[in-house]
Amino acid sequence: MKRLVTLILVISMVLILSITCLAETKTLKVGVVNPLTGSHAAYGARVINAIKIAVDEINNAGGIDMNGDKVLIEVISEDNEGVPSASVAAMNKLVFRDKISVAISGALTPVTMADMQVTREAKIPQLSAGAAGIMLTQQGNEYIFRVTGSDLNFTSAIIKYLADNFDAKKIGILCEQGDYGEGGAVLLTSNAEKLGLEVVTREIYQKGDKDFKAQLSRIKSKGAEVLINWGLYSEAARIAIQIKEMGWDVQLVGGSAYSDDKLIELAGEAVDGVIFCSTFIYTDTRPGVQEFVKNYQERFEEAPGSNAGPAYDCVKIIADAVKRANSLEPQDLRDAIAATKNFPGVSGEITFTETGDCLKEILICTIEKGEFIVLDTVKPEI
Repeated sequence: MKRLVTLILVISMVLILSITCLAETKTLKVGVVNPLTGSHAAYGARVINAIKIAVDEINNAGGIDMNGDKVLIEVISEDNEGVPSASVAAMNKLVFRDKISVAISGALTPVTMADMQVTREAKIPQLSAGAAGIMLTQQGNEYIFRVTGSDLNFTSAIIKYLADNFDAKKIGILCEQGDYGEGGAVLLTSNAEKLGLEVVTREIYQKGDKDFKAQLSRIKSKGAEVLINWGLYSEAARIAIQIKEMGWDVQLVGGSAYSDDKLIELAGEAVDGVIFCSTFIYTDTRPGVQEFVKNYQERFEEAPGSNAGPAYDCVKIIADAVKRANSLEPQDLRDAIAATKNFPGVSGEITFTETGDCLKEILICTIEKGEFIVLDTVKPEI
């Protein structure tokens, strides 16, 4: 009897070892292209930090279960300096030298529009955590997916909020030159006209400009009661300060780039009362947001910026796609990502459209005494 029990135990151990040997640990290479130096490095730092949190959560829990095999995520990060040509070079390295299976791009529409041509050619799926410009998903590129909101929805939401909550009828627009700023200005104008608001003038500035008083004076002379600035936080902070210096009592309104602590750090009280739109803000009380914010703050001793939530969600969406595709092949991952529906992200519930845009609620926010406050939520139109 003892011999029989021993034999059964030996056979059991052999079977367990055999099954264990059959299961493999595989690696999914995820390439990240992001501004880590230059004037937009703060955007990039928050994206990388959020990605680290998501990857560590997955890997520390044993990885992604892919039909019995365990898949660990390896992140390979490259700096694009916020410059399109550098972003193309970085993405080429990740795709052709490092052999990534999927890419994540962080902030800035122009650089993402440049580097996504590389992933399209190589048929590598790419998720963007921060590029809001409408042209990103209007080129028939089936390998790009936007995990933040589109300016199509941002502009519609902010104009609707102004029309519903303010008596002001005359709007001035000050935008950054390029696809993001000027594309946003066109959409803002179109949405304003639909709701009976008048855009009295549109002014443009260059990225990196420091003096905006000439443009601001022209907008003021046209009788603008609301000033909408469609640009990034570094210039937005100076614009807010110079409005105060002019003594101009105008309602300042911004886009999703306003939802970063750097704006408050640079502009101080000058941005109190500003109204802006976003899909993620760290003071949001929706389910899951505060747990992520707590983890982020404990690890990095700062608040997560507007792109941090979508960046975290990018990793989780990729992990979910691996499970559903049961594959690490780029084309299989692309198809699984495209089929993502009602995914519970910290930046909102995520469903991708046929163009790769993301359906999620738009948050209307303000700043009060240096704190972000959510005023309202607006359902997406696409």
